[in-house]
Amino acid sequence: YLKEPAHPPGLPSGAASSSSAGAEAAEQPPKFEKSGLLPIVVFGFLSACTARMITQLFPILAIEYGGLSTGQTSLIYTASLVVLIGAGPFFGWLSDNVSRKLVLMVRGVANTISSACFYFFPTMLGLAVGNVLDALGKAAFRPAWGAMMARIAQLNPRRRARTMSYLSLGEGLGETLGPILGGFLWSVWGIGVMLGVRVALAILGEGVAVIVARSDQAGLETGSSGQSPSPPSPRP
Repeated sequence: YLKEPAHPPGLPSGAASSSSAGAEAAEQPPKFEKSGLLPIVVFGFLSACTARMITQLFPILAIEYGGLSTGQTSLIYTASLVVLIGAGPFFGWLSDNVSRKLVLMVRGVANTISSACFYFFPTMLGLAVGNVLDALGKAAFRPAWGAMMARIAQLNPRRRARTMSYLSLGEGLGETLGPILGGFLWSVWGIGVMLGVRVALAILGEGVAVIVARSDQAGLETGSSGQSPSPPSPRP
């Protein structure tokens, strides 16, 4: 009886086992996907929550607390829109070529300084500077956040959509709960407490941003090291 060889002719005996082991290792999801998603979800929640706490309430803040007219408030919105459109590509370039961690931390710094401007300088200039800083924080956050989500989801292409949904969960909750939290704090304890809580959440988000940036880099290293080289083709 003819017996089939254990491995194809022309292929070294250890190549088949190494290729199968490499395939099994490639099928396993990266460790980053199991241990590093939670701080990223928390960071997305904090960033969106602190931004939405004041975005929906800014007309009331400008007209009732700052004493501005409707026309002055519209001018502030126009200036913020121009800054938002112009600063987005710049922060995208900064995230790609300089430091993503630096760009991610811009939003927390902008939220903190803008809250101080809103509370201590409730004039047209102070409110305009605070709202422009908020726009800068949004412009810095979007490109860095989107690039990080894409790179993390790419670590496991078979679960890309599921990973993106997990990462978007925190941001969606922050956008929903931020206005509710801001309105509740303002109506019960006043604008000072609302802005103080916003500053505290922004500072907490800065610490989480550092963890997220490290996790992003660790995930990239894990994904790249987990890729095994393809076995050499058999010689004719």
